Amino acid sequence: GKTYEKQPQEKASKLEWKEQKELESKRRKLKKEFEIAEKRISELEDLISGIDEEMSDPATGTDPIKLSALSKERSEADDELSSLLERWEELFLLIEDVSS
Repeated sequence: GKTYEKQPQEKASKLEWKEQKELESKRRKLKKEFEIAEKRISELEDLISGIDEEMSDPATGTDPIKLSALSKERSEADDELSSLLERWEELFLLIEDVSS
């Protein structure tokens, strides 16, 4: 009678607890990756700003080798920033999804 009815319910609540723990773990990992991405985005934005400043310096304009190196560095930073912003957006949506 009653013992039989309780067992599936206990099993279900253990399963729900395990699923909840797994979701919390997943959410923590996503948030950590999200925070790392945010920090790197900020670093890249600062780097790009610094490169732009250096490239606008008249002394740099007369140095084609330095200008070329800065241009290459700027392009690489732009590429990384672009892909990181996409990942940041994905993470944001995943965190929202896991949290709801």
